[in-house]
Parts: sequence; structure tokens; C-alpha cells
Amino acid sequence: LEAGGAFGQSLPHLLNVSGGLREDQDVTFEVVAVEDRVGIFQNLSDPSAPGGVRPAVGLGPDRTLDLTLRPHAHGVGRVTLTARDAFGTAYGGVNGTGPFTVDVVVLPVNDPPSAAVRPEIFAVEDAGEVRAPLFATGLSKGPPDEAWQSISFSISPVPRGLDPYGAGDASLLFAPHPC
Repeated sequence: LEAGGAFGQSLPHLLNVSGGLREDQDVTFEVVAVEDRVGIFQNLSDPSAPGGVRPAVGLGPDRTLDLTLRPHAHGVGRVTLTARDAFGTAYGGVNGTGPFTVDVVVLPVNDPPSAAVRPEIFAVEDAGEVRAPLFATGLSKGPPDEAWQSISFSISPVPRGLDPYGAGDASLLFAPHPC
């Protein structure tokens, strides 16, 4: 699901890898390519990478695929890896695999809307209808992919003697009841 920050995923098929006939051979993995057409991976500054940045994808301890995802990003990215054992290619041996890929699927989630709400509003008793302008400011429906959603407010519990209702301009309208 959508995330922000570091994310480590253990890959079971990387955990149970044999070094071949010699079980004492150390097997290492290498990330050889990252395909990220939709931008789910955070970029890291890397002077040796093309353009000076690279996706934040790597291999961690215990054969985990360590990813840093962009906040609110979702879609599919592809990581291509190879495996290599420690004993080289002497006597016609093969010490590496061909590339294999892992698809990283990040599903979208519904992020909550946000707003700043005035903590206090003052009105005079028996004032009739009162308008509290800019009761809610900084309204946000969430990240750009949720711009189609609408925001509504509910007030609960409703204070005794108050009849609140909203206006379309982020004002709060209410009429205090006579005591």
C-alpha cells in the first residue's frame, strides 16, 4: 500500500538459495536494473548514476529488497536482479544466474482530507444568525490523485442551544437559541 519512507521486503525465493553442490558457497545478489515508469521509488543523490540520481532500491542484510517509496505514489515498478556464487568460473563453471525480475506493486489508499479549524468562536446571546468567516482554512482533499473527492464537515457533539450549518465558502453559520 502507499507509503512514505523506507520499506524492506523479504523475498522468500532469495532466502532459500543454494550455492550449488558446495553448500558452503556464499551467494550474493546484485540489483542490475530498476524500471520505474510511474515514479513510485524515491530518488537518491548518486554522482556516479546517470543524471546524478538513482532510485532508492537496494539489497539489505538477510537478503531483503530495501525500497524507499515516494509518499502517495502508487503503481508498478520492476527490479531486475542477478545472483552469483563465490567460487568463480574456473574449469568451465558458471557462477551467476541470468537476470530475473521482481515486480513491486504499490496499491493506492484513500488519504484523509485536512483542514485547519478555528478553535474558538464567540457570539452574543440572542444575536440571531452568526457567520464565522474562514472557520475552516487550508482545505486539502489529499494528494493530487484524490482531487476529484469532495470535503464535508460534521459537528458533534452539537453544543446545547446551537444550530450549526455550513456555508460553501468555509464559513460556519449558526443561530444561538435563546436561553
